Amino acid sequence: MNKSYILMFNPNEFSRKDMTNLLDSIKEISNWQSILPAAFAIVTEKTVNDICAVIREKRDENFQFIVINPVSKNGWLAKESWAFINNPKSIWEK
Repeated sequence: MNKSYILMFNPNEFSRKDMTNLLDSIKEISNWQSILPAAFAIVTEKTVNDICAVIREKRDENFQFIVINPVSKNGWLAKESWAFINNPKSIWEK
């Protein structure tokens, strides 16, 4: 079952382009959307712990990031971003 998580990273140490390349290289992440300058909504069937472990395997221990399970969520984002977070789908689903 697909779940959406919020991944945040330190943009002073890792560029958005590097982050998008990293996300594209992780097969366990079936879709993602940039929602803020240093935050992405990601779609995966994995748990938070599992997806963090996969990211850690691809980066060194100095890479700072956090993956959050948005169980209770509220804020001001584009409608498309809320739809993406509330209805997680892989890139292959319609």
